[in-house]
Amino acid sequence: MNERICSGDYGMVVATQDMHPENHASFKIWPVHCVQATRGTELHPGLVRDWINILWRKGMDPAVDSYGAFFDNAGRPTHLADLLLAAGITAVDVVGLATDYCVGTTAIQAAPLFKTRVLLPACRGVGIKPSDIPTMVANLRTAGVEIVEN
Repeated sequence: MNERICSGDYGMVVATQDMHPENHASFKIWPVHCVQATRGTELHPGLVRDWINILWRKGMDPAVDSYGAFFDNAGRPTHLADLLLAAGITAVDVVGLATDYCVGTTAIQAAPLFKTRVLLPACRGVGIKPSDIPTMVANLRTAGVEIVEN
């Protein structure tokens, strides 16, 4: 992924970062993860950070999860789209964790506004059920998201 980030092909590189408070609603469904001021919120240590233009934090409302980067799970906009559109961004590539949740949701949210691709080799899914990741990939295609498989 670092090769793509450093390629110079992108007008802007945005990294999203879940930043949950200790009492976050998602902990009723998921194991405790990405708690503010803990190691769990850190970006991967091998990620080249010098090329990241924006670190976009999400999931900070204790009562509402935020799988997508453009809207929280209650449907409230995060204003990331406004920022990208104001910068003249017309296309987005989405990568990261998890294919069947945050990556997929972010890409589906982006598709109405941007030419959107998911780069599957740079993603990992949760895959609680064996069908979860293939179902999300099918949903992405239905939403008009291009799937890059290699």
